[in-house]
Amino acid sequence: KWFYPERTDSGIPSWVWKVAGVLLFVTLAFFTYYLIYRFREKKMTKDLRKTNNRLALLLRTSKVKIWIYHLTSRTTTVLDENGNSYMNYLGYEYAERTNPEDFAKLKEAIKRLSTGQSEKEIVEILAKERALNDEIRNFLMIMAILRRNKDGKPTEILATCCDITEERRQQKEAEETMLRYQSIFNSAMTDMVYFDKND
Repeated sequence: KWFYPERTDSGIPSWVWKVAGVLLFVTLAFFTYYLIYRFREKKMTKDLRKTNNRLALLLRTSKVKIWIYHLTSRTTTVLDENGNSYMNYLGYEYAERTNPEDFAKLKEAIKRLSTGQSEKEIVEILAKERALNDEIRNFLMIMAILRRNKDGKPTEILATCCDITEERRQQKEAEETMLRYQSIFNSAMTDMVYFDKND
């Protein structure tokens, strides 16, 4: 026993050691929870970033524009592919670029959404894309309520806007071609009906 030092009492009560042990255990548990939380947060951020990149690519390739109409200020905010606002319009600025009949249709759709008569509206309009001297193009807009206030009344409307000018042009050409073929076919049938071998 000569190599073991004799135990001397430190003078600290035993309950202090128990409290210190409990505090150490709580600290380790909290630190472990924090590490797990940070790991999950980073993973969710990475997944969200990946989803946003996919959505941005989809928006770029499909040429879809997103805008938000603020009902209280009556302004329109146009978003880029990353969801950042890059342009703001007042109501009259938007009206200048839109066909008057179509602007009335757009106002009616916004009114139905804001009064709760509808949850989703689809409107096709003729408008100039950016500058007032641009050519008039066909746009298909799908609008839905984005945010509501505490009372449940809509405050913001989200809209996706897609340029369908080329599709409408192709559709018109196909209809004209069909009408030509029908007129040729109908005139051939008329000649065959009125043809008489004995005359």
